[in-house]
Amino acid sequence: MVYRGLHPDQSIRATLADLAAGDDRLEQPPADASWCEARDRLPKALWPASLDASVVRLERLIGQKHLAFGRPVYIADGSTVSMPDTPSLVRAFGRAGNRHGRSRFPVARITFLTRWGVETRIDSLKTTLQMNVLRSQTASHVRSEVAAIVLGHNLVWTLIHQAAQETGTPAARISFTGAVQTVLAFSGALRYASPAARPATYRRMLQAIAQHVNPHRPGRVEPRLVKRDPVRYCFLTIPRDKARQKCLS
Repeated sequence: MVYRGLHPDQSIRATLADLAAGDDRLEQPPADASWCEARDRLPKALWPASLDASVVRLERLIGQKHLAFGRPVYIADGSTVSMPDTPSLVRAFGRAGNRHGRSRFPVARITFLTRWGVETRIDSLKTTLQMNVLRSQTASHVRSEVAAIVLGHNLVWTLIHQAAQETGTPAARISFTGAVQTVLAFSGALRYASPAARPATYRRMLQAIAQHVNPHRPGRVEPRLVKRDPVRYCFLTIPRDKARQKCLS
């Protein structure tokens, strides 16, 4: 699930195809249903324990470099993510409202707590890892999907800090998007490397991550506008079955 959260496709089919591509022991790729059954067997305590462990590991890597007067300072911010419009998700999460009216999809509210760069972290989660629109159809799966994406985010930042220590590159300058792309590119080599060869492959991955350095752009200001207008369609404001009937009438 963590690999799926990092993958730009994020479909179960793409995840299983990637896993099967490098494993010649599989006579045929596993089915989507098998993946879903395995996901449902995961213990509920797995995600909180894994998230806590990833935070502790990151804090050990960062050390005391970002303390203010000897104390850690945290920045909190909130955001929302949407999900499929199903009755069960509407009951579990509800719909958000603003001056434009009620949202068309269920919305979950999420709070982020970090030492620095909270807006950048939210952008990495919602844009790079596409957490702004979730795919799961039930409340329990939504929570698991969010946990897997956040865990993947933390693990990538762990690799970024390891790459920074390995090469002397400032971690804040290393591109998160570039790091995700590198992790996915090396995932197959790491998965099927022999135990003796895996440490060297891991070091090569860290060196490759450190190559993705964002340029220093002091005073840079960019408007939140797009130059190319995408193809637009009207919003679906009635049940899909009724919309299909209108297309045929």
